[in-house]
Amino acid sequence: MPWMSINEWKRRNQIGLPAKPKKEKKLGPAPKPIFKLLGYDTFSNEWYPLDEFSTEQKARAAGVKRLEELAVSQPAKNSGGQDGIQDRVFIEHPDGKRYRVIG
Repeated sequence: MPWMSINEWKRRNQIGLPAKPKKEKKLGPAPKPIFKLLGYDTFSNEWYPLDEFSTEQKARAAGVKRLEELAVSQPAKNSGGQDGIQDRVFIEHPDGKRYRVIG
């Protein structure tokens, strides 16, 4: 065993001296929040990703636009609209909570 000072031996054996201080990790910039725009297929009960945004306002605007697209591709007369089997649009906040987008 290599030579060590008594203080080093005490630290390693935790006798009377505190352990060596841990080096602090440098934190980078906080990650930007991501708001996910999700679609929900009511017919097959499946979620599908649409896009990701840095702000809730941008996600909401894209969600409203998606609802307008759904009104054309899945007309209310065939699907029953948002009360029927037409796909729905949600925003997932960074904390994981989901909120439905209503035009």
